This record gives sequence, C-alpha cells and structure tokens, in this order.
Amino acid sequence: LDWSPTTQGRLLSGDCKGVIHLWEPANGLWAVGGTKFKAAAGSGARGPNPSIEDLQWSRTEATVFASCSADQTVRIWDTRQGG
Repeated sequence: LDWSPTTQGRLLSGDCKGVIHLWEPANGLWAVGGTKFKAAAGSGARGPNPSIEDLQWSRTEATVFASCSADQTVRIWDTRQGG
C-alpha cells in the first residue's frame, strides 16, 4: 500500500495475482478506478502472476509510481497510460 504524497486520498494497493489497484475517494466512498495495472511475469520462477510486494508513489509526479514483484522485477508506471 502507498498513499499519494501529491493527491490527497489517492491510494495504491497490490494483490497476490500481480494486479495493482488505484483507489480514489468519490462521493464519500472509496472507488477503485476502472484501470487496473497488471504486472507482467518476469524471468523469475514464481509463476505467471507474481504477487506485488511493494508500491511507491513518486514524491514529485502525481501520476507516476513504482512497483516491485515477487519475480524480482521493478516497474515504473504512469496512471495516464493505463495498465
């Protein structure tokens, strides 16, 4: 999990199927955006859907974040470009 340092209420979460979810407050509730970010399988031997182990928003760019997966890959994402 990681809260955005630049956009209040924006949260990232990752799951054990390699999917990253972007949560944003909407009308007093939490809403998961329609775009999910799917980590591609890397060269590791942990199967086709490596779990998301950590997420980190950029400290300066509101739409950029990094993820690392159980297959030992690190990816840089931009929410404007989807998953």
